[in-house]
Amino acid sequence: MQTHGFASQYILRCSVGFFRGFYSGLCQAALDSDGMHYFQQPEYHDRIKNGGQLISKENSQMKLVIQRVSNASVEVDEKIVGQIDEGLMVLVGFGENDTEKEADYLSKKLVKLRIFQDDNGRMNKSVKDIGGKLLLVPQFTLYAHTKKNRPSFHKALAPDKATELFDYFTVKCSEEVDVETGEFGAYMKVSLLNNGPVTILLEKEFD
Repeated sequence: MQTHGFASQYILRCSVGFFRGFYSGLCQAALDSDGMHYFQQPEYHDRIKNGGQLISKENSQMKLVIQRVSNASVEVDEKIVGQIDEGLMVLVGFGENDTEKEADYLSKKLVKLRIFQDDNGRMNKSVKDIGGKLLLVPQFTLYAHTKKNRPSFHKALAPDKATELFDYFTVKCSEEVDVETGEFGAYMKVSLLNNGPVTILLEKEFD
């Protein structure tokens, strides 16, 4: 009986060891299959540091939605407050953590973005190269969180700070090209003729 009990324990230990190794192998194979290891990802460590709650930076970067246009205008209270011919109409959004650093980076990127055609029909010229203008329109709804049917905008920068940052961004862009703007906080009607169409999203957030 003692021999039988010893044999049973030995078989049980071997079985447990086998399945533990087998399960571990399956997990590793699954992790290796897509080249990702969740527990090595920053989001996992953010979850640990925040007591188990995942704090995601997704959707909080400064955003520019850029449209190449033949003309564009913004109307507030039935009056045109900003208008351009050939150039770029840009929806501008600021995330909750954005600063002048992001604005500096994207203002330079915007005016140098080569999305206008050269003589060979290739996208090889910037808005500055063609002597075009920018129409900048503040747009906090770029940060809509749509988990529910009614969007929330908690990732957007607070209005007072966003106003200051939009003004700063406008000044930085105007150092390179002519700039028209919409009106921050107003109900605006935006009209445009997209040329292409060409629409590009730029985002940036520094750690």
